[in-house]
Amino acid sequence: MQKNKMQDVLPPERRSIRDIPLPRERQRPTEENELPRRMSDVDNVPAVDSLVNPISSEDMSQVEDRHSSRFFLFFSIILGLGALLFAFSTIFAGATVNVTPKTKSIAINDTFTAEKMPGENQVKYNVISVTKNSSRILEAKEEKLVNEKASGKIIIVNNENKDQVLIKNTRFETEEGLIYRIAEQVKVPGKSSSGEGGMLEVTVYADKEGSEFNIGMTDFTIPGFMGDPRHKTIYAKSKTAMTGGHRGIKKIVSPEDEEKAGQEMRKELTSQVIESSRRETPADYVFYDESVNVEFVRELKESGNSIEISEKATGYAFIFDRASLEKSVAERTISSENNYEITVAGLDELSFSRDEESFSGEDPIKFKLAGDATAVWNFDETKVKEALRGKPLSLIEQIISDFNSIDKAEIVMKPFWKRTLPEDLNDIKIVKKIQNKAE
Repeated sequence: MQKNKMQDVLPPERRSIRDIPLPRERQRPTEENELPRRMSDVDNVPAVDSLVNPISSEDMSQVEDRHSSRFFLFFSIILGLGALLFAFSTIFAGATVNVTPKTKSIAINDTFTAEKMPGENQVKYNVISVTKNSSRILEAKEEKLVNEKASGKIIIVNNENKDQVLIKNTRFETEEGLIYRIAEQVKVPGKSSSGEGGMLEVTVYADKEGSEFNIGMTDFTIPGFMGDPRHKTIYAKSKTAMTGGHRGIKKIVSPEDEEKAGQEMRKELTSQVIESSRRETPADYVFYDESVNVEFVRELKESGNSIEISEKATGYAFIFDRASLEKSVAERTISSENNYEITVAGLDELSFSRDEESFSGEDPIKFKLAGDATAVWNFDETKVKEALRGKPLSLIEQIISDFNSIDKAEIVMKPFWKRTLPEDLNDIKIVKKIQNKAE
């Protein structure tokens, strides 16, 4: 019986595993992407070289050029940033030194003396004047029998070579024959070396009561010089109109209304004088509100059934040289430590009171200061800069400790990574910071 033997070679008619058809669900959806089913179909598959576009030497060169351009661009950006950083560190380089000077709180309660032309170690003062005006219209409601003389201001002109004395009640006459008189004796200066007549302003009063003496601007002669050459060389002319003359029943403003209006204006004018004086005080002087003397002049002008009340305020402010006052305060409060120049912070806020008798404008004047302030030791900024220039930050504390008038210093560098101060003094900025001010 012939036995079946295993054959290690498939008969030609048998199919290989490549010839086993795939199930439908595993087949590719499109015919274009389908792999060849038989080895015999491999011949129909396009060659690999025909599927990939070959890179020519020209294309390869273009790729290399692009890589080179990118590298050059990247390198240029890095170089530009470096140059910008260098320029920034050069142009904006510098150091700010925040210096806190030595300070000490001091209590002041003492009397000081000041003079216009002081000696050494004395306080100097000066005087500034300010003028302010105000007016109000008040209705005349009351009636009164009055007999008043008109008055006004004139300017006397003297064309003589020497001064001319005019006695009390000297008469001045208008072309219409109206007579006005001066109330006090006066001396009118003679003409100057240039030939200009001497002049003097005075107030004259009508010879009689009555409104007929209320006149406008005019010229005057002196009847007492009639028949004398001085009748032509000495004369007068109006500076203001003559007003206020009246005889009979007159409507007036009540004294209470006049005084109330006057007091209100004086209060307002005093504030204006003080404020203006404060603004006009130089920076190297100290001003105190209570140092101001204010003088008032009141004028009344009638107009129908109303009256204009005017107040003129002239203020005289006594101001004190800051340096000499600071030195005097320092000597009285920290004299044992005053080895350096010292300023006083808060000097302007001290309480000020004056000796009224001495505040007449005559030297010396006396005043009292009271309150708390801060003594501040000064230092030479240039010397500090010279000591710091070109030094490393590690030595700053040691350098600053050599300045006895400085408590501490903090340095801000630009750019922040620099560890050495600039060589140029102009690149070092000193900022003074005062602490422990008196509250």
